[in-house]
Amino acid sequence: MFTKKFFSMYKNLPHRLIRDITPEEISAYESDGATAPRGVLPIKWIGIMRDAVENILNDPAAACAEYTEEIIKGRYYGDFFIWWRNPAFKVFIEYSPMPEIADRMMKSQILKFFYDQPLVKDPNTAEVTPCHQDLSYWPMQGKPIISIWTLFDSVTQEYSRQFGQEAVEA
Repeated sequence: MFTKKFFSMYKNLPHRLIRDITPEEISAYESDGATAPRGVLPIKWIGIMRDAVENILNDPAAACAEYTEEIIKGRYYGDFFIWWRNPAFKVFIEYSPMPEIADRMMKSQILKFFYDQPLVKDPNTAEVTPCHQDLSYWPMQGKPIISIWTLFDSVTQEYSRQFGQEAVEA
């Protein structure tokens, strides 16, 4: 599935962040456990991943989760380990600037990728995404560990989930 020809199509895509992660963003990550470095991912990657997400939505895997019942407005879709079967996700994980974000935030000597989990939720979908802590069900421990939430669409404040201390206290 993953041929040299496929990967050669992506060789000219930017592999670096548009801008550096700031010391303030790193400090916020270290003190609060979350930060939002906006405007760091090159737009070409966003376009590729929008198409990749459309592909998985149009051809869902057997193990995917459709959280919204068909009779309810909207769609809330989730899946795991897409990079095993979708070349665009694999290339994004390995060749986009995403590893650089993890490296800068964690200041780690080694990066090990665990999994991807696309969650796609239409605006005005009835289901609420509950506040939760991912680490309780990850099969790993220790520090540093990072989870990177990446948006491929514009999201207004009205449809955004709040993160940080306020979410922890909720």
